[in-house]
Amino acid sequence: LAEAAKALAAGEFDAHVDIHTRDELQALGEAVNQIGPRLRERDRMKRSLALAHEIQQDLLPQTPPRLPGFDIAGGSVYCDETGGDYFDYIELLELGPGRMGIALADVSGHGVGAALLMASARGVLRTQAGLYGEDLSRVFNVLNRHLVRDTGPERFVTMFYGVLDADTKELRWTSGGHDPALWLRRKGGEIKELASEGIPLGVLDDFNYGQSGPVRLESGDMVVIGTDGIWEARSEKDEFFGKGRFRELLARNQGRTAKEVYDAV
Repeated sequence: LAEAAKALAAGEFDAHVDIHTRDELQALGEAVNQIGPRLRERDRMKRSLALAHEIQQDLLPQTPPRLPGFDIAGGSVYCDETGGDYFDYIELLELGPGRMGIALADVSGHGVGAALLMASARGVLRTQAGLYGEDLSRVFNVLNRHLVRDTGPERFVTMFYGVLDADTKELRWTSGGHDPALWLRRKGGEIKELASEGIPLGVLDDFNYGQSGPVRLESGDMVVIGTDGIWEARSEKDEFFGKGRFRELLARNQGRTAKEVYDAV
């Protein structure tokens, strides 16, 4: 039994004992013999999750985009091996130079299921954004129909999607149930919410999504988009970080680079 336990601890999942004493010792041996196959299955799942994590990370932008006149940064840190939050930068070459789509979404739930839905939403959004350009309503209407068809009633996606124009410094956007983006104005220091009325994607097949904006961004303005993973983070005292602290942190860091603001959050 001792040797088998050492072998199992070393990763030799075929370790086996052969005890026929018809007492508690035999029962213990039979229990040990069940451990190896279970450990092998857990190890296989762990390797699969590690691969899923690697693939999902590859789907996220590795470097910030270059857009004249703008400083952009983003990132996602998962609490599990995989998750449903994602962000993306989409070059809208069909609209000419200086146009950039920016998406941020939160898929309900956690784990591999959320990651798979995230990958599906990302692929459809990239395709429709290239087809319909600045017609953000149509982009979301088509994306929503795909998600309704591909998901059950327990799954949905909240998403913010905006298009930046480097020439006019304007931002147009639409949202499917996502928390509003925050627009921090350099002049006056006010914080405005860039909200939309849309419901989460993947819920109602015939919902018609609207489009908001444009708003013209001035030099020094900052637009911040996040998910509830930020303000619902808990301290060791089980206290939420909260949206109030989030806004205060952004206000304190206005004027810094986008990467510095991201690092501060």
